[in-house]
Amino acid sequence: MTRAAPIRNPRLPSLRALLLGLGLNAIRLLVIQIQGTGAVPGDEFSLAGFLYGILPALSLLTAIILTVRLLLLVGELRRSEYWRDRALALGALISVPLAFLSIAATVVALLIAILRGRLLDRSRLEALEGAEARDRDRIADALVALGPPDFLRWWLGLGFVAALGAFLIAFAESFIYTSAFTPELFEPSILSAYRARLADLAIMFGMAFGIGFLLPVVHLRLFRSRSSATDRILAATSSVAGLASLLSLLSFAVVVGQEILRTGVVVHTLALHLVAHLLWCRRMRRNLDLAGHRLFGGEEPEARAAWLALYQALLLLPVELLPGRLRRAILESATVAHLVAAGLGACWLLVFVLLSYPELEDFRIQFISIAVVSGVDAFLLASLSLLFAWPAFRRSRSGRLRSSAMAGVALFGLVFSFQPLPNDVAAVVNEYSRFGFMLKMASVRELIRPRNRIGFEPTDLEFPWHGEGEDRLDAAAPDLYRERRPPIVIVLWDAARPDHMGPYGYPRPTTPNLDRLAAESVIFERAYSGSTATSCGVRHLMTGRYSSRYMLSKEHAPFFLHALRPHGYHRFLITAIGSDYNGVSLEAFRRNAPPAADDGSSFVDCGIANPLTEPGTVDRQKSANMIREWERIVGAEGPEGLDGSLSYLHLTGTHFPWRGSPPLEDLGPRPEDRYDAEMIQIDRYTGEVFDSLRELGVWDRAIVVLVADHGTGLRDHGRYAGFMPYEEQIRVPLLIKAPGFAPRRVREPVATIDLAPTLLALFEPGAANPYHGVALTGLMSGRVDRLERRVIASLCAFEDAYSLLLDGRWKLHFHRYEDYGLLYDLQDDPLERRNLFEREPDRRAETMALMAAFLWEGARLGYGNPNHYWDWEQPRRRDGALSGR
Repeated sequence: MTRAAPIRNPRLPSLRALLLGLGLNAIRLLVIQIQGTGAVPGDEFSLAGFLYGILPALSLLTAIILTVRLLLLVGELRRSEYWRDRALALGALISVPLAFLSIAATVVALLIAILRGRLLDRSRLEALEGAEARDRDRIADALVALGPPDFLRWWLGLGFVAALGAFLIAFAESFIYTSAFTPELFEPSILSAYRARLADLAIMFGMAFGIGFLLPVVHLRLFRSRSSATDRILAATSSVAGLASLLSLLSFAVVVGQEILRTGVVVHTLALHLVAHLLWCRRMRRNLDLAGHRLFGGEEPEARAAWLALYQALLLLPVELLPGRLRRAILESATVAHLVAAGLGACWLLVFVLLSYPELEDFRIQFISIAVVSGVDAFLLASLSLLFAWPAFRRSRSGRLRSSAMAGVALFGLVFSFQPLPNDVAAVVNEYSRFGFMLKMASVRELIRPRNRIGFEPTDLEFPWHGEGEDRLDAAAPDLYRERRPPIVIVLWDAARPDHMGPYGYPRPTTPNLDRLAAESVIFERAYSGSTATSCGVRHLMTGRYSSRYMLSKEHAPFFLHALRPHGYHRFLITAIGSDYNGVSLEAFRRNAPPAADDGSSFVDCGIANPLTEPGTVDRQKSANMIREWERIVGAEGPEGLDGSLSYLHLTGTHFPWRGSPPLEDLGPRPEDRYDAEMIQIDRYTGEVFDSLRELGVWDRAIVVLVADHGTGLRDHGRYAGFMPYEEQIRVPLLIKAPGFAPRRVREPVATIDLAPTLLALFEPGAANPYHGVALTGLMSGRVDRLERRVIASLCAFEDAYSLLLDGRWKLHFHRYEDYGLLYDLQDDPLERRNLFEREPDRRAETMALMAAFLWEGARLGYGNPNHYWDWEQPRRRDGALSGR
């Protein structure tokens, strides 16, 4: 049968140009909003940097498109004969100009576009005649012909196929990806146990997916009594597109909902999903017009749910743009249509799999979950298409037997999935899989399992911040600090690993200038950061206290530099890094402290206003700004002008993605080589800073500290970058050159929270210690070779996970949300390879008791917040008071 071309009502215009303009405008406004918050710095995120760079061109293009579309709207308003279209055209005429300035107006214009698109399709469908009209009516009848028994059978069927597809992907991943970490990181028996649990997780995942695929069919039942075939078809396309848009929106809410709220882009996200919804509806209705009569015509009602599933696969395929022979084959043969859909699903699966395993991983790995879910979806569509391409299956009448078998499998999976994952298996799921992790997150078990309450309930054990006598600062400071206020210079290398530096024994010559500093310094061989990312790590360092992972927290303790103000330190030269959204703002250095005007203190920002002005030279500019400010002060006041000053220089070259900038040494193609090349470059900038101090005549009397905020992963535990608190992520360099202290090496474990009490002890010897850290001056002088403190803790910055080091030997990892623990003996296993959590029950009990006490104190002090971008309501004791003692 030859089909006539669809009749288009000339009174209703095409919406492509308007949709393009509004979509680009939503992206433009989102980029402006994100850039204004500083949450995504362009020098660190290449896509953000690209968008910031093209923002003027994007604004011009959007303005041109919207202006042209506005002029066309004037003509459409004059030609319109129906009051509904005239009202919508007038609404568009008003909202489109405002859309350029307001995201709210953009949403209004998109809603009007959706309504106008519905009028356009209604007009087209109602204008069909003859064979076209009969096809329309047959499709409408088929869409609502399913009864409740059909729903149950096809929910089980679709769920089973989804479970099978998801299981096969996760099972294949366990051989291709997860198995690469055994036996080095976990034993083969644990991998086998993980594979066994994939089955029940996949079944629960499939049941949820089956419901998702039948939701449009259930929705269509509401339109069963409607007499208009047009209404039924519009309801079908809107329900499927609405489901896809809703699932996408929910995925974003789950994955980055906190970030979306805190950066103020909720409406922007909604606008982009409206664009996607409108595109989806238009594509669906076009494909239904082209292929719907072949997909639905002549089939038994039992099969129509499966046809609808296939129809969703075809939504992504622009049928009218295919070569003529293939297009005709799709329209004339159900088998060919299914095979083409299977190929399409396979291609999408390949794309999503490639996106699921990036080379470098940090908190942005959260976005990978969207690719993982999409990959499973694509595999499901491909599997269904291949299944229904087999004519014998389409003709099968054994639906009752299939449904019974699938119901039994679903019941088995439901019961078994309620069993908690073994500790080692939970670690593999969370840290060494992608698709396995998403199966767990989307399973029924995940929705109903009880959450771990450690840290939310009182504990009888009091967390030991200090050892005996360490609640007071060291009383034996060198006499020279009684009268002198030497310049303090803190240089922080972001994400710098000590085992890639010369002073810590690295054979590659990456740090010649740091080697010179080490010859005059106390070198702490085992220094630990309080966190795995910059914002939280720097707050630990600068407050001397355990601090919240909540990036926007303004309730943190004042930075320790304010404790130096009563001792004559009034000039602070700061290179702030980013904003509170993604770094440490200049405001954070001033926050919760007496106003600078109280004692004449000054804060000078030596950072750079726009890191995109010269991409790749950020560290060079910051170093030059600091040197320039020192030269200005010394030129005006002499070398003594820097006395009573604290300078903080934050260099970021060693932070991923290690792209570098000329002149960067070519040490090889591996990420490890690029990391070392970045280390060489920031060492060069640091050397220039140190040389400037020497030339200005202040080096010998200056206190110089070199430290890092956190380390970085180099595939030590399966990831580059990464963010879990393994040794490579929280071990940092700490070198202190201070007058009155001879160079030496210290093996005792220390923490970055110890820097604040150490510096304050020079000026307030014997005073009460106001910090969680302890003074290190006794270790620096050699009077003691160990601390009385037994415990050092660290936080994962992006997940509700923690580590605790006991007696410098026993290292506990505890993931509260995912509910598993790891225990390592660093004395025999410094690389954290052999998990002893189940084999050392006494040590497990001791460290877990300390962890519970640490988290309960964290509930009172704020650092127990499980969220990265979200504030929380602190748990209360049984008597109703806030947690803590």
